[in-house]
Amino acid sequence: MGKKKTAKAHEVDAVVLDLDLSPRFVFRLPDSDRVWDLPNLRDLPLGYRARMSDAAGPVERAKRLGKEPTRDQLEALGRAQILVLDAVAPGLTDALPEAGLAKMLIAWATHSGVSLGESPASAS
Repeated sequence: MGKKKTAKAHEVDAVVLDLDLSPRFVFRLPDSDRVWDLPNLRDLPLGYRARMSDAAGPVERAKRLGKEPTRDQLEALGRAQILVLDAVAPGLTDALPEAGLAKMLIAWATHSGVSLGESPASAS
């Protein structure tokens, strides 16, 4: 029988990045002791920012033209927001009714210095 080969661990020098992150959005829901913690919208990972930006773009354009966004545009933005929230704060979308979620999103955007309907990427 042959000798069993084992992989040798390779040491890698890692670079530690000192990132200048904005203050996080910390809040508590009524009748709950749980404290929620969300990153500033400007500090979301690029993939999430891109999804939010892609969905917010048509809503922004409609508002700039003085038009109401279509139901499909608003639903696409809502799906993108839920996708991001489920990734960065699992369970939050299940803890809030639709009106509460809308208020939380407005507060999060205000905290982040982003207007509602504006993509986080365009606010940078």
